[in-house]
Amino acid sequence: MRLDILGDMQRFLSLKSLLLMFSAYLLMGCSSAISETKPSPLYNLQQIQNHQSLSKFIQLVCAGGYPDMSLVRMLVPPRSLLSDNWRHCSEVQKQRFDDLNQPFITPYGLLGEEDEAWLFEIHRLLHKNSFAFMSVWKPLHDPRDINFLHRAFATRPYLTARMMASARGPLVGNEWQLLAKHMDRILLASDHDEDRRLLAFAMARDNREHEALTLIEEQLNKGDAVALYVLPYVALDMPEPIEDEMADMSEPELGYRVVPMLERYLVQYRYPRSFCRWAAELTRGPLKYYVTMVLNNAQENMACPEGRTQS
Repeated sequence: MRLDILGDMQRFLSLKSLLLMFSAYLLMGCSSAISETKPSPLYNLQQIQNHQSLSKFIQLVCAGGYPDMSLVRMLVPPRSLLSDNWRHCSEVQKQRFDDLNQPFITPYGLLGEEDEAWLFEIHRLLHKNSFAFMSVWKPLHDPRDINFLHRAFATRPYLTARMMASARGPLVGNEWQLLAKHMDRILLASDHDEDRRLLAFAMARDNREHEALTLIEEQLNKGDAVALYVLPYVALDMPEPIEDEMADMSEPELGYRVVPMLERYLVQYRYPRSFCRWAAELTRGPLKYYVTMVLNNAQENMACPEGRTQS
């Protein structure tokens, strides 16, 4: 009798072990199936190596119907300086792009975990808490942050240069100046006007006004009318009264670079009407003062009454 009971117990334990083993195999199979069905990233950021590949990436985001545009906004300059690569974007996406207060979110399923972690870190260093252009200065003192950005230029050079140049807050200081050398080199090597306009914007943002004006002038000499829209970001000086019997007003160093620059552009490109539209959008201030001077000097060659109002 006792032997029968022991035999029954052994058979029960063997059956229980088999059931446990079978359950374990089922769980392993389910987890394997889940891992196999997990979608792979649709894009690798290493593919963005120039303006052409960047435009394709923006088109991918827009055509994919992703509602959040904070990642695209981190890659591009102010809307007025953009190239025409928005035809794939919906009106909702364009509206979300214009909302500078949106938090940074990466489109779900588009990128891998490594790329997403890298983006959130570079966003923290370059863009976080900067909602208005030219407002909050971005500090850079932590050696770990500096090393991260230097590695970023080594592993993703063009992408890092675009993100640094697109930052809304000024990047001023010795640490940023060292990194700016990489940004300048990469974007100056580009043959696309948007990259060079963006670099001029970054120079103006970072108190590098002379360099910004030089680059804007180069773009205008090439006929890049959109480069005019960088000028409002350049802090210009104004003539001031001086105590001198031979002169009534001082000659501002930056301001008087703008006047001949614009006059040469108008003559070279036969007084384009687009200049009138740009001038009419300017508000009161130093740039309006100089543009009014230019238009008054050119009034015999172009009719632009809306631009000749007093500053």
